[in-house]
This record gives sequence, C-alpha cells and structure tokens, in this order.
Amino acid sequence: MNGIDGDRTAPLIDNYSQTPKLGELTSSAASRYPLAPSADADPETQDAMTTPIFWRIGAALGATGVALGAFGAHGLKSHISDPKRLSNWSTAAQYQLLHSGVLLLASGNPVASSLLTAGIVMFSGSLYALTLDPETFRPLGPVTPSVVSA
Repeated sequence: MNGIDGDRTAPLIDNYSQTPKLGELTSSAASRYPLAPSADADPETQDAMTTPIFWRIGAALGATGVALGAFGAHGLKSHISDPKRLSNWSTAAQYQLLHSGVLLLASGNPVASSLLTAGIVMFSGSLYALTLDPETFRPLGPVTPSVVSA
C-alpha cells in the first residue's frame, strides 16, 4: 500500500524532503519557521528582524559555557584547591550559559545583542582569568569586584 488508508493513488508525504532550505522560504513557510529569515523580505527589514551572526555567537558562547562548566566541575579541581576560586569559575560558566540563551532570544536586536556579547565576554572572561591566575589578572578586578580579594 502506497497511500493513506489503503488509497494506492495518494503518495505518502515525506516531511524531510519537503522542508524548505533557508533561501527557499516563502511568506507562508516563514510563518511555520519563525526564526528563519524570509526569502521575500525587504533587506532592511530582514537585517532588523534577524542577525545570524549573533545567533552563531550565542550558540558558540552557549557551547563553550557548557564545556568550560564541565571543565570546572571535573578538570579544574586537580589544579586549583581554593573553593572560592572554583566557585568563581562555576559562576562564570553559569552566567555565560544563561546569557548566551538570552543572546539567542535577542539576536534580532543588534544593539542588545552587541551589549550582551560584550557583557558576557567581559564578565565571564574576567572571572575565568581571575580564577586561573588572580595575581596576573588583578587589574580585571573592576569588571568583577567580587573576586579581587581571591
């Protein structure tokens, strides 16, 4: 039987072959895929609606947040014995992961996305650096004042 309910004339629907590629979306298909840019959208409107670079940055920051969190939980303990420094690493990974998710949600707003990206890199990055070598990176203390005394 090739069809639905024994109808040999109606072919089975192959959902995977009917999924449009990114450039092939029409306005009706775009309503089914709200995060993908529409092929018939005005270029100025499309830039305002979606910014794929921030989507990629958010995804990369999320993935590295997971990896750095796992490293802090499993690999860093053999190198750092101070629980406060380990806690700072965990805080950096949690904030990076949380805010990368917010960046994904805000990827359509270039100003918010730029500010979120800068904040993630400065805050979490300074916490990572201060955890690894607090003496060398002490000048980063104003970015993350809670770890200056570490």
